[in-house]
Amino acid sequence: IEELIECARSDNRVVQRRALEALSALSAQEAQPLMEELIDSPDIDIRNAAIKGLGDVGDEQGREKLKALMQGKDKKVARIAARALYGGRHQPGREPSELSKTRDQRIRGGERPIDNLHLSVVAAVSTLPELRTYEELELTHLIARVCGDYAGVRRKLVSGQDALMRREQGVYSFEPFGAAVWRVERFIQDNFLALERY
Repeated sequence: IEELIECARSDNRVVQRRALEALSALSAQEAQPLMEELIDSPDIDIRNAAIKGLGDVGDEQGREKLKALMQGKDKKVARIAARALYGGRHQPGREPSELSKTRDQRIRGGERPIDNLHLSVVAAVSTLPELRTYEELELTHLIARVCGDYAGVRRKLVSGQDALMRREQGVYSFEPFGAAVWRVERFIQDNFLALERY
């Protein structure tokens, strides 16, 4: 937990956000002062992760801070604070067409994506079984099991300054940064998430 708190103070926003999410998943109450500090972060992703984390690790003082955010002028922040404090329920949409069901069955193989990982490149990378190259169809099948917008995730994987992968002629391979993210995610899964079974 101390190492994760240190990572949450990193200059690398991806590392910082993932550390906050890990602290939240571990219900690390020691991280409450850090979460309270970062709910005012100018970086939207860091601020949102800190607000959600405060909902998981905070005591009564943390709850009061979330209530104050709920009554602020920023409606997006207010919604995130409300979900962190009271929990949010996914509202089901309309029934998908038969064509959509057939396509989803073919691509997802009967798996249901996880609601809060609709467009998560980190979740996509962590679901890949090993560090190697992937054909586009295989990558799509793996990503579609956890992420709702698998096409959007594929685009995000290879775009931007912090791209985790590169695409050449329909083949995806890891960038050094992407390989590092994959290793960290594997370490968390093997050493921390396994504890939730006990």
